[in-house]
Amino acid sequence: MKKRPILLVASLLLSSCGHNEHNYNEHTVSSVATEKTTIQTTAEITTTTTELMIETTEILPETDYFAPGQTHGSASYIDGTTIIISFLGYDPTNEWDYNNEEDSETIHQTLSYLETATDWITEQVKSYGAEAKFIYNWEENPDLIYGARFYEEMESETTQTYFSQRAFIDTNIDSDALLEKYNADNIIYMFFFNTDFSNSANPFTMPNPYHNGILYDKEIINIFVKFDDVYVTPPATYAHEILHTFGAHDLYYENDAITAEYVAYCNETGSRDIMFTVDSGDMITNILSEIDAYYIGLTDNSDEVEKWGLAECEYKNNP
Repeated sequence: MKKRPILLVASLLLSSCGHNEHNYNEHTVSSVATEKTTIQTTAEITTTTTELMIETTEILPETDYFAPGQTHGSASYIDGTTIIISFLGYDPTNEWDYNNEEDSETIHQTLSYLETATDWITEQVKSYGAEAKFIYNWEENPDLIYGARFYEEMESETTQTYFSQRAFIDTNIDSDALLEKYNADNIIYMFFFNTDFSNSANPFTMPNPYHNGILYDKEIINIFVKFDDVYVTPPATYAHEILHTFGAHDLYYENDAITAEYVAYCNETGSRDIMFTVDSGDMITNILSEIDAYYIGLTDNSDEVEKWGLAECEYKNNP
């Protein structure tokens, strides 16, 4: 298939996640509607193709990274109801075959992992007086899963990847109607690619609200189901990436918000913080730390943030 021209060339440093001692990022796109507990046959699936040209006018001046009236993108305070729309992704490298037993099992595994991840987050935030409700089950709600095809390779962390995905969402998904239907406060878009173990691209989340003044009005998570010879992306990664959409920062490397000294401290103490490391199995035994709670808006202040000279959270002066 012919690739569409890439109009945007600016690079984007994206939020990424850590996998025990193996740190990895995340990638994107494609969609398929399934019904109830069965995987539809190819003839029953509608896969939408988009060849939208993304203009450079979508990039705002560096002083602005939200449109007027926006504050925190499509996912703001976690205390409330969040819908997660899932997309099964196609690009020139990655496909889904709904008649293939392994692919069918993988699709259902993503739903199981979403349940584990969201249940864990809901339980963790309770201790801060928050009630986080997630609606994501496409077997119960078929309008929460879609199929999408892209003609360019999506395994690249660039603004083009983000804008291609955003354009697909804007063209094909009535987000406002879904928010109204489910009486939801937040919406997250989660793309799954059927990569094999030879894949070297890692899961990642867009946007990073601290980067370069790009208009990031949609919270997009990209999951590659397999990578680096042995890894199946675990539910702890799903939780890690979902927390990014609410403002949590990676703690395993120095970045705009986190100092090298704090990263070293996490390494020295064997931190179990889910933003520093993630469990590789089907269960999540990580912790949501005081710092994580602060960055996702559950607390007004953090002694640890002040102690280590970390950045203020995005909610501090922008409620």
